[in-house]
Amino acid sequence: MKWFFISVALAGAVAVSATAAELQEVRLTIREHRFDPAEIRVKAGHGVKLLILNADPAAEEFESPSLRKEKKILAGQTVEMSFPHLALGTYEFYGEFHPDSAKGKLVVEP
Repeated sequence: MKWFFISVALAGAVAVSATAAELQEVRLTIREHRFDPAEIRVKAGHGVKLLILNADPAAEEFESPSLRKEKKILAGQTVEMSFPHLALGTYEFYGEFHPDSAKGKLVVEP
């Protein structure tokens, strides 16, 4: 019985490692109250790791109801956000402090 639990634990650890390895890393920059690039396209079946640099002199807040994430990003700060399992579709995001100009979308395609 002890070996069964060890095997299950190891299988879970391997599954987590495989998932982490499948994340597609994407760099996103906030500059002049805009996201660059404004549209990100990734392939389905892999998760996404966003590395977001705020190159503006003021803070911004990454906001995405469809991704269920929000994160304040101070001036000059880089934050990392991971989305391990995304279904096909378009996920919009915006800067809460500058919603008219800071807009973007993440498109998960086949």
